[in-house]
Amino acid sequence: MDRFCKEGSEGCSQEDILLETRDMEGLGLQLDLPAGFCPMDEERQEKLYPWEGRPPLLWENGAVQLTGQLTEQKLDPGETWQAAWALWELTEELFPEQAVSPVYLDGRGGLPVGWFQMAMAQRGEEHIKAVCAARGRMVLVTFTYPAEAALQWRSIIRHSFGTWREQDGADQRG
Repeated sequence: MDRFCKEGSEGCSQEDILLETRDMEGLGLQLDLPAGFCPMDEERQEKLYPWEGRPPLLWENGAVQLTGQLTEQKLDPGETWQAAWALWELTEELFPEQAVSPVYLDGRGGLPVGWFQMAMAQRGEEHIKAVCAARGRMVLVTFTYPAEAALQWRSIIRHSFGTWREQDGADQRG
């Protein structure tokens, strides 16, 4: 377990945040997340994601949700930014009323991660949508968190990008 923030340390005005390595079952992905993320119970899945074909991985930690899916789209790690850009374009087209950040590429970890942020002011939430390659296919992970906790969760999520790796630990840089 790693410590992201220690209560009382300079610049930290929140409780301790302990990170633990988690295997994202079925996605071929391993990453560090704050302790406390656990699978969402079936009743809550039905309430928050009532549609057919919802993401197979649904976790939560209080008011924060994480979804994940291994798509059928083939993806080489060197194409991660282009995949994130294509997802960004689709998001802009489907949700023109939402504020969407530029696309970023984080290359600190075992896998490059392409990501962008989406503010949903009318719902009081933000998303960070992230894409990487695992098992030769595209993995899509979405974090949803309350807007009032955005500063904390943006920092935690961006920190986690440096820990993303294939489940077997292989470095898959393109």
